[in-house]
Amino acid sequence: MDMIEVFLGVAAESSTGMGKCAALARTSVLGASVDSEPLLAKYAQVNSFALKALVNELEVLKDAIDDQPVSTSIYTNNEFICNGINKWMSGWAKNGWHTKGGGPVKMRELWEKARDLLRDCNAVLVHVPVWDGSLTESHEVKLGRVYYEAFKLLDLGKPAIAGKAVTGVVLDDVDDEAPWSPSPPPEPLPMLPGQGAW
Repeated sequence: MDMIEVFLGVAAESSTGMGKCAALARTSVLGASVDSEPLLAKYAQVNSFALKALVNELEVLKDAIDDQPVSTSIYTNNEFICNGINKWMSGWAKNGWHTKGGGPVKMRELWEKARDLLRDCNAVLVHVPVWDGSLTESHEVKLGRVYYEAFKLLDLGKPAIAGKAVTGVVLDDVDDEAPWSPSPPPEPLPMLPGQGAW
């Protein structure tokens, strides 16, 4: 069974509010690494954006593995989506998809889609605060690099990875209450000079 590691870096102007957001995922399998096309939003709520980025990456991954037996670990710096998937979702389902406060869970369909895709990809979601010492140094370094590259994309006028201009899927003015459908799976970006396997 192949082991796949995905490092999903989510960066935003504000850690809790609305603003520019960028996400970049780097997938590592059999010693090779491939970056997905970045996701960008000029105005979004960071946690909603992170959930959408996770679903987008899982759809790309599901298409790539094509029902092959794999074991996947997805590492991200976004604590909200990890808590939602790993801690809160089972309680929401038992409570008729209502929060402890009694209100309906926002983006229920997206949460359910993420859960189903994680199952389809035999994936676990792991929160890694960048550079906190919670996992092996190599995991922190890998996620830290992806997060830093996503952070550099926040200047939406001049997106760059390793000094090279890139294009990304731009999610304009994301409305957290509106129905959302992911963009078609992006073609992986070619490895840039100096971005070899870690």
